[in-house]
Amino acid sequence: MTGFCPGSKFDTQYSWTQFPMLDGRYTFSGYTDTRLFYVASLDQWRLQLYSNSSIYATVNQTEYPFGTLEWTVFNEPCYLDGPTKSVSLNINACNAFEFNCHDGSCVEIDQRCDGRVHCPDKSGTTRVASFYTPCQNLSISSYPRRV
Repeated sequence: MTGFCPGSKFDTQYSWTQFPMLDGRYTFSGYTDTRLFYVASLDQWRLQLYSNSSIYATVNQTEYPFGTLEWTVFNEPCYLDGPTKSVSLNINACNAFEFNCHDGSCVEIDQRCDGRVHCPDKSGTTRVASFYTPCQNLSISSYPRRV
C-alpha cells in the first residue's frame, strides 16, 4: 500500500486473513498494527489501527479496494492540517519486478514505458503509485518494493 504520509501508523504490507470472512468479504491484516475489512452496513472498506480504533480510513467501494482510490483518513497524527483528510491510496499485489497499474493490476516492469499499452486502464506511462514518474532514465531500482 502506498500513499500515506511519512511516519504514518498504517501498515504498508498486508496479508490475506483467509478466515473469518466479515460481511461476506475476506479481511486483510497488516504486518504490525492495521486491519483492512469491509463494513456492509456502510458499503465501505475500512483501514483501522488495532492499537487505536479512532485512527482509520474509509473508501466507499463494494468490490475489493485494489488500485488507486480516494480514501478519507480520520485522526492520523501525521496530517497536521485537520482531523480528516482525503488521500489517494494504492493497494496492489505486485511484486518487486512488476509495475502496479492505476487499477491495481500488475505488468512486468520491463514492459513499462516500452511504447505499448499493457495496463488494462492504460496507466502504464504516467503513474507509479501516487506520484508521477516520467519514462526516461528508469531502472528496476526506480520502483517501489512490494507494498
